[in-house]
Amino acid sequence: MFDSYTYMLTELPPTALVYDDSAEWAWRQYGDPVVHIELRNWADVVVIAPLDANSLAKLALGICDNLLTTTIRAMDLTKPLLFCPTMNDVMWNHPITQIHINTLKSWGLKEVPPIVKLAMCGEIGMGGIPTVETIVNEIKIICGNITHFAVLDQRP
Repeated sequence: MFDSYTYMLTELPPTALVYDDSAEWAWRQYGDPVVHIELRNWADVVVIAPLDANSLAKLALGICDNLLTTTIRAMDLTKPLLFCPTMNDVMWNHPITQIHINTLKSWGLKEVPPIVKLAMCGEIGMGGIPTVETIVNEIKIICGNITHFAVLDQRP
């Protein structure tokens, strides 16, 4: 079976830092670095792309059970945080989805809305991730022309 996540990691530059959930629990004693706090302090802007329905719900409800949700919960909300909700059309149109999105927006997070596209499930509809160009343009609007990015990606 083709593992697209592993393939993506091999395409990153050798200097890229990649953290997964296991890094969050690597500390041994008081005073050791805690990854979600280190990431919070380091990041000037956060972009979550894609943000699936499961993680969207966790963020909106304050659930902190992985590196992504814990990092976002610890973020200074005066820093820009963009999210790109991505799911199939039926999930996108479920009433709870807009409630969760509105919750994040009420905290000052910026939505980069989905587009109509072919979903992983084979259905065409609203809920596709926007193009990279669209996401980068939104970042530029908020942050100006920045040149360094880091990605916190929650794909398995």
